[in-house]
Amino acid sequence: MRKGVTFLGLALALTGCTYRSSILSASVTKIVSEDATISVRISQQDARAIERWEFSFSIEVISCHGPQDGYPMEPYHNGESLHHFQTGLPKGEITLTGTIPARLLKEYAAPCVFLRGGSYLGRRILSGPVPLTFVAGIQKP
Repeated sequence: MRKGVTFLGLALALTGCTYRSSILSASVTKIVSEDATISVRISQQDARAIERWEFSFSIEVISCHGPQDGYPMEPYHNGESLHHFQTGLPKGEITLTGTIPARLLKEYAAPCVFLRGGSYLGRRILSGPVPLTFVAGIQKP
């Protein structure tokens, strides 16, 4: 009976928890034709949490000025599609990339990004919004 109670307590403790991630930086690194490439840097600690809790997540582009429909972007790491780290954790900060329609950079006067996702155990990952910057040589459409 004691094992059942302990397992139930652990399951309840894990259900509904939210891991707060912090994006280190977010930038538009390339605009080609109708697509814009976004790079988002996260800490190794956040990458460990994604790996440990097997989070499936997206990077969402939103307007910093208020509620507006966001645009989810599939995260990539070193060119490979990624919803969570499956092959081991790289050392140091992690750069995730994704592509959005470039028109969104015009539609969202002040574009921001944030991470959002969840795991099979009911845990969630969420970051606050971070403004997108444009790397040198890239101009906002």
